[in-house]
Amino acid sequence: MNFANIPGWQWEPSLYNPVNTTEQLQPSASGNKGAILAAWNDNGADATTQLEAYYAMREGIPVMAARAWAGTRGTKIASDDLSESVAFLAAKAPGQNLDRRFHSAQVDMKSPNLLSWKTSLNNSTASLDFGSYGPPYTLTLEISSPFTLSGPDTSLSLSKSSNESSGSIETIMFTTADGFEYPLRSVSPSDGFDLGHPGRIWTNQSSSSHEPVPITLPATLRIETDVVNGSRVWANDTFVGRFEVFVFGGRNTLFSWSQMALVAPLDSIEGGVTSLLLQAGTRLGAL
Repeated sequence: MNFANIPGWQWEPSLYNPVNTTEQLQPSASGNKGAILAAWNDNGADATTQLEAYYAMREGIPVMAARAWAGTRGTKIASDDLSESVAFLAAKAPGQNLDRRFHSAQVDMKSPNLLSWKTSLNNSTASLDFGSYGPPYTLTLEISSPFTLSGPDTSLSLSKSSNESSGSIETIMFTTADGFEYPLRSVSPSDGFDLGHPGRIWTNQSSSSHEPVPITLPATLRIETDVVNGSRVWANDTFVGRFEVFVFGGRNTLFSWSQMALVAPLDSIEGGVTSLLLQAGTRLGAL
């Protein structure tokens, strides 16, 4: 969209040199056979998360493909409509379900309550078989004892974690398919809303401790997730924190914590979940 950091100069296959912008192929050059996209994910605790890779590819591949197809002669991308267009087309990708949505045959898509479940007295495990559900959503859980929700992309459980002030505690934790764990961490309800860096909380902000949050049972947990604010948690109607990842320096002068917008795991339930309610959208602001 801004090739060589020049606003509005959209890439196409004859442009290959972002350093010396005068050295490019002519669009009609016989040697211009198109372009190859090299896409990979340097995954790891101090590299990229699976979530970052997903959004980079979900947003980046359609843009690259559109510009490679259009070249200099086709229609240019209208930046104001880009996000809406990608969202529309991503939902239509055959057999992909990129945004992790239910099919109309599974639930009543017109109802705000997409999935409601309650335990039976003699059963601590249940198969929901709904896979995953992506943001925006609100997941409300009534918890009486340790539990695990499992899905193909993530799991959510009550697990032990270390807290500097309290030692070993029990908190809720998302684990992604690559095995990385994201415990619920304490943040101020007003942090993470910098318009220039949505979701970022810089390490010089003392209002958020980022310590794992102890969960006392029984509890009602509400997880509200959207792609900008991440997965934020209320326990018994009190905001307690969010799931986040530590971001090392790079070009920034300060380290930071960044939000994680994790899909709801809805294949199976084990342990002390007495009820589950999944709703479309969020109520962000009911702090």
